[in-house]
Amino acid sequence: MVRFHLRAVWNVVCALLLLGSAVAVYAQAPVNLALTATSSSSSDWNADFVASKANDGDMTTRWNSADGDTNGSWLAMSWSAPQAFNKVVIKQAFDRIRVFRLQVMDAATKDWKDVYTSPENINPTGNPNPTFTIILKPAVSSTGVRAVFDEVTVVPSIFEIEVYNAPQGTITGVVKDANGAPIEGAGVTAGTSTAVTDASGKYTLSVDAGQYDVTATKPAAFRARTARGVVVAADATVTQDFSLVALPPNLAKDATAVSSSDWSTDYDASKANDGVLTTRWNSAGGDVEGSWLELDWSSPQTFNKIAILEFGGRIQDYSLQRFDSAKNDFVDFYHGTAAGAGVDITHNVFLAQPVTSKALRLMINKATDVPSIYELMVSNAPTGTVQGTVTDFATGKGIGGASIVADPAGVVGTADANGAFTVVLEPDEYLMNASAPGYLAGIPQTADVTVGGTVSVNISLPATGENLATKGTLSSSTDDGTNTVANLVDGDPTTQWVSDPAETKNQWVGVTWAAPTTFRMVSLRGLVGTIQKSQIETMDASGNWQAVPNTVFNPQFSGPDKTFLFDQPITAKGVRYFIFYTDHDLNQPKVGEFGVYNPPVLTPVTPAPVKGDANGDGKVLVNDAVLALQFAVGLKTPTAGQLKACDLNGDGKIGINEATLILQAAVGLRTL
Repeated sequence: MVRFHLRAVWNVVCALLLLGSAVAVYAQAPVNLALTATSSSSSDWNADFVASKANDGDMTTRWNSADGDTNGSWLAMSWSAPQAFNKVVIKQAFDRIRVFRLQVMDAATKDWKDVYTSPENINPTGNPNPTFTIILKPAVSSTGVRAVFDEVTVVPSIFEIEVYNAPQGTITGVVKDANGAPIEGAGVTAGTSTAVTDASGKYTLSVDAGQYDVTATKPAAFRARTARGVVVAADATVTQDFSLVALPPNLAKDATAVSSSDWSTDYDASKANDGVLTTRWNSAGGDVEGSWLELDWSSPQTFNKIAILEFGGRIQDYSLQRFDSAKNDFVDFYHGTAAGAGVDITHNVFLAQPVTSKALRLMINKATDVPSIYELMVSNAPTGTVQGTVTDFATGKGIGGASIVADPAGVVGTADANGAFTVVLEPDEYLMNASAPGYLAGIPQTADVTVGGTVSVNISLPATGENLATKGTLSSSTDDGTNTVANLVDGDPTTQWVSDPAETKNQWVGVTWAAPTTFRMVSLRGLVGTIQKSQIETMDASGNWQAVPNTVFNPQFSGPDKTFLFDQPITAKGVRYFIFYTDHDLNQPKVGEFGVYNPPVLTPVTPAPVKGDANGDGKVLVNDAVLALQFAVGLKTPTAGQLKACDLNGDGKIGINEATLILQAAVGLRTL
């Protein structure tokens, strides 16, 4: 019976092979058909924001409709001959679209017909620049595709519309709470695809064949959970269920919020504890250092977690204070620092010892601008502990003051003077890392935190080394006569190089060396958001400047700081930051700091492959036997990792015998 069972399974495997099964074998990257289309629109903002900017393959350019062309505005892609496609990606600048439809040109009627209408909540994760991925089943064939923006807050702005005919797989599952009850309205994301769970907690995602980190979340209600490395094959369905842990009650909702000042009645203190993530508190103009936001309760509350959901990443130094009845004054119980990175950020503070107080105050000690807080959330959560040391990769010495970073929690603590740290986290699986001035991030370490448990994690950071920009000759295209390139290497991003007021296009700052110099990293700080399109360039042996591939970016959307860390070192006689244009001819580009470094390369320790695991998902299943059989008969060529996993007899090949053994292991007849 066993032999018959195995033979039957193997017959199915062989049938799959003959059918060209693509289990865990990924197709080549699909072609973006929009790049060959002719674009058109209901209107254009101006000559710099025309429809053709939405299919030029450049994420630093975008289309805007004209002022006043809001609800009902549209953007279309057309071809001279019908194109087959099953996937349309709309990459939006800002979060302005609320309802949209996708249409295709109907060959029979010679008119547009609807093929997709967006759901009610099209941006469940609150992404400030959301991407919409629409999968069309079945695929369509048409000479045109058009996005109609039925409801927008302001004129729509689109980086790119992309159109593909891509091999698709499916991820589906159910999201439940810890008691097994379905969670409705949770957002599930894999790559650029997002779905929202229905009343039964079910979701379905259509994605390109590949490997994904899949995340389920329901903000302000449940902790997010991520399933890492989910493998999806073409035409296959993968089930990924989630069990989310409910967030403890937000004590801030029962408090009265007050502040040092308010920007206006629309941005008063009460907006920071209303439970709404689209409203926020701002202090008044000029009220920066020394500004504060306070929560007052009618009776003492005990808490061990404070979450500061900040707009714009302006805070650089802050204190958390409790009200001391004996002193009749506020006293510090926590001090935190941040980079002031210019993008939305959540500061999560976990306390090893809970605090009991009738009032909590967030004191802003230093910020780049008036602080702005979406929500100040307070809770008493079950926790575990992560402890360890942050050390220098080369010397092994502790790095004092390093920031401890946990994914998905964010910055969660600071190392002491010797690099040692102890942080408290809610139960979850985290990727732990650290950051410190003068260092790159290390290799992430996994920490599985349980209630009351302690996990030890050690993190090693490579030093960036000396700034090679100080070893050459700094120069620029122009300057304003006061703010010169000398400001680029003074260590202060608030002092800047500024171009000549009359020159805002094709401007640059850079360094040249007397002899070719090797580097692996370029760091830019203090970029002003008016810069639109820019890139890194190097000087070749002939003295000509050449663009470095994959370095084009737009600081308005990436933030004021940008670091390029190249996989392979670059040797050149010079490197520069080239700015194509700003958002207006009167707006000069400005750069705070320019750094060039050659840090060491960290090599992660690769775990030994699981014997028989052909697709690298850590398990041995029938899919692996199919892939091994394809290797054995020459239909596929294994990678070095696949050869190591499937060459069970050590002869340097994958044969029918190995494929059979893997199949036996997959159906539980043996272990490998």
